[in-house]
Amino acid sequence: MSPYWPSLLVVLGACGFRAAEPAGDLAVDARPPLDAPAIDPDAVTVNDSDGDGVANAADNCPMVVNAQQYNEDGDEHGDACDNCPHLANGDQADGDADTVGSACDPRPNEGGDHIVMFLGFNAASDIAGWSTGGSNASFEVTGGNLVQKGDSDLAILWKNGLGFGNAWIETKVTYTVVNTARRFRGATVFTRFDRSANFGSGASCGEMLDSNFTSAGRLATVRFDGNGFNTILQGTPATIADGEGATLQIHGRDTNNYDCVVGGTSFSRNMGGYNGTGINIATWGTTARFAYLVVID
Repeated sequence: MSPYWPSLLVVLGACGFRAAEPAGDLAVDARPPLDAPAIDPDAVTVNDSDGDGVANAADNCPMVVNAQQYNEDGDEHGDACDNCPHLANGDQADGDADTVGSACDPRPNEGGDHIVMFLGFNAASDIAGWSTGGSNASFEVTGGNLVQKGDSDLAILWKNGLGFGNAWIETKVTYTVVNTARRFRGATVFTRFDRSANFGSGASCGEMLDSNFTSAGRLATVRFDGNGFNTILQGTPATIADGEGATLQIHGRDTNNYDCVVGGTSFSRNMGGYNGTGINIATWGTTARFAYLVVID
């Protein structure tokens, strides 16, 4: 495997970009975050307004076709019509009326944002066209999660050319088994990613334990630079152990500067220039499951 280049611990100031609470009680009609199947007028009945075979009284999106009734966050709105499909927000409040709910809008007081990708990991088709790499990497969609089940030093799941540059990208990881014999342990999510060979290139936010520098996990940024990766640990502790996990969020403000939210902590870093538009999910020394992937742009 190509060489690793870890750096010394660095503590950065917080610089958040995610709204923690819904802004006010202004609600708008829930609209689908992504393109939904068109309603077939021949299938519509009095009791089934969208014709998806689920009666209105039981349909969690009565005006949007969603026969599977997927509902990631467990609120009363199904994924197909939820303006925060990954975060329970029954009131669907949308203070800036841009179709992204205030509870998950990275800019809750400034319009123009949209959910441009949401994967609830309910079907194998969610990762159709994505590629895997690394030692013993084994990604599959099962039980409503993306699962990395291989005992891998490094495992990656990526897709190039998605068109995302300055978007906000979020996932939620839970570690199932952490291999304490591995030097590196943790998980990150990459933006501005591109891979044609070797490691690829891109910038990520997440959690990492590098046993050469510390015996405890830290929040971290990780760069892939073609032939290896560079890890910079933050001063904030992170628990990387069986059954633990966190939300991981990254935002590319431009090609050089990135905002991170890991769990409840925000930080920012200049990680150098990256021009890819793909996404990469990476784990080190752990089997893990990911609940969803959401992209807001």
